[in-house]
Amino acid sequence: MYRYEQKQRNSSLNVEKIDPLTDFIVQKFRVHFSQKINKDIDVKARTEFSFSQSDGIKSNGVLMFADLSYKPMGKSFDIIARYAIFDAANFDTRIYMFENDLLYEYSIPFFQNRGKRMYLIYKQKLSRRLTLEAKYAHTVFDNVDVISSGNEKIDGNVRSEVKVQLRFAF
Repeated sequence: MYRYEQKQRNSSLNVEKIDPLTDFIVQKFRVHFSQKINKDIDVKARTEFSFSQSDGIKSNGVLMFADLSYKPMGKSFDIIARYAIFDAANFDTRIYMFENDLLYEYSIPFFQNRGKRMYLIYKQKLSRRLTLEAKYAHTVFDNVDVISSGNEKIDGNVRSEVKVQLRFAF
């Protein structure tokens, strides 16, 4: 997939009292691979590149991930895992990535800076009406010492999250 976007926005050079308009160009290129290894295992891989240009400044970003999905036939559990690495110079070259999540949840985070992210999802059918789902996600940033701001501020370069859901179906 290739996408080209050109629009105008206020210049960030702060050379005048009122920021003049400047061209802002973003190009994205994505390569995706998906393969069913056998009846139980699926593998997916993706590489995405992002290039931006504004005020004569060029920047780029890249994100690569690999997914492994294990859903054994005749068993009552599923496992989904992802490992991703990213390196995006700034907010203009950020890359969005859809993530698998628990039922009725969604996650489409964007990645900027440089780092790694992994997650593991485990689903277990405990009975005909009861299902347990859990997700553990872990992100390590290589080039920042503080993550986010405000109430979500983390002093450090690691963010982890745990989600657990016990679902009873009527």
